[in-house]
Amino acid sequence: MAIRLHPWPGPTSLPSRGTIPAYKADLPDNFKAYTLCFKTWEDYAKGVALIHENDLLFLGHRQFNMFGRDLKTAMLKIITDPDRQLGDLPELLADPELQKINEDMKIEIQVILAGTSKRDMEYKEAALDKVLELSGGWKNVFMMDKEMMDYVLLYLIRLGHKNLNYVMCGAYEGNFGLSGNLFVSSKLMEEASALKRKWEVETPYIAATGGDSDMGSVCIIGGGGVTGWEFFVNFDAYDKASIKGTADFFNDTQRWMNEKKLGVDMGHWNQDLRKPDGHGFSQEEHDAMYIKLAQPLVTAYQYKVRDAINPKHLCGSYYRTLSPDKLANAEKPGKA
Repeated sequence: MAIRLHPWPGPTSLPSRGTIPAYKADLPDNFKAYTLCFKTWEDYAKGVALIHENDLLFLGHRQFNMFGRDLKTAMLKIITDPDRQLGDLPELLADPELQKINEDMKIEIQVILAGTSKRDMEYKEAALDKVLELSGGWKNVFMMDKEMMDYVLLYLIRLGHKNLNYVMCGAYEGNFGLSGNLFVSSKLMEEASALKRKWEVETPYIAATGGDSDMGSVCIIGGGGVTGWEFFVNFDAYDKASIKGTADFFNDTQRWMNEKKLGVDMGHWNQDLRKPDGHGFSQEEHDAMYIKLAQPLVTAYQYKVRDAINPKHLCGSYYRTLSPDKLANAEKPGKA
């Protein structure tokens, strides 16, 4: 395994301020977070490719579109204000000014610049402006407000510790995972979004958020590669029809992915962890499956990891788990 190290031109600790969940980062001026917007996906691909080729970013991620194309600006207002709650969503969605901002951010990506010196930061700012000029892009003004920028800085720098994936409802699953390179995936974004939107409108199973609920980075490996863009699909984990309907939706997107020769739909990447109807397996079923593995110890270890962070075994799980006592019995002479 190779790990690419990246310079951290900031303080030893990450200073923050604010109230849950609206923490903000107090970082020096050599850190900036921008939301870059584009008129078309062709412009997006051109702009992001130029940014990538010139190694301008500390981080690039299309993040807040996970809330859905129709909801993202309103949701940003909610999650950055501790006095707001989900019940404010209808009011915010009706705000004409927020509607304009939302339209401005229809095709966007969040980026972080981090300069190792004043001159380095000046160069990166100038280079980014030139890339936007060449690709017809722009910086969204709403996202340049200092409070918003500081929120985005902390959220994205601490991306591995985020917990807002579940803020809209009790369950979500990623699908599509568009697995071509940037120029392949971007050309298919509207078609993929239209398929999801069709299911949002014509069925009661998944949340209607505007079709496009894609989240993803410039590429999934350093130095280039496939995009792996993930569409967030929110459903009701306490409703059997919603669970089954979501599974049916993933089967439909797999059909579409096959037609486009894009490989396995993200909703099926962990298909062995759930039944065809979308429901999870019981622990007894896991035990029967994983005791037969060539190395069952791996799944017994996963059981212990889950036990440490989720001792009551709540909700569904992507852990492949084998009860340790089953492994212990199987290892005794004459036991199976």
